[in-house]
Amino acid sequence: MAEHAVSSRAALRILGTRAGVYPVKIIVTLFVAPILGTTNYGIYTFLILPGAVLLPLLLFGLSPAIRFYVSKGDWSAADVGFPAFLIGFVHGLLTSAATYGLWKLGWLGETGRSITFETLAPVLYVLPLQGAGLTMNTVMIGAS
Repeated sequence: MAEHAVSSRAALRILGTRAGVYPVKIIVTLFVAPILGTTNYGIYTFLILPGAVLLPLLLFGLSPAIRFYVSKGDWSAADVGFPAFLIGFVHGLLTSAATYGLWKLGWLGETGRSITFETLAPVLYVLPLQGAGLTMNTVMIGAS
């Protein structure tokens, strides 16, 4: 019974952390959209898809596992923080390579064909940091 109470409190803390993070994301989106305009916001959205879709797919459930074990107390955030950062960074590199390969082969559709490498390059450079940020975010949420 006590373990159930600990799990419930951990779930409520995670919910509270997420409730604080998501409004910030929404506010940022509300500020970015008018600055970029309709066309550029569409391109921006297309370019952030690799980080939003491919990264979580390549992690194969690692993020929820990290969050679960850290929130349960089996792992400490200090012990898994650096390995999680490295794993996320490597997954970001793989996602960057996959995105570049798909773009180079022309498999990203009409929008992908219209994007120049100069436009795509910043996305490719940022993906490893997005991967590291994704895993570090799960450690933070698990430790909350």
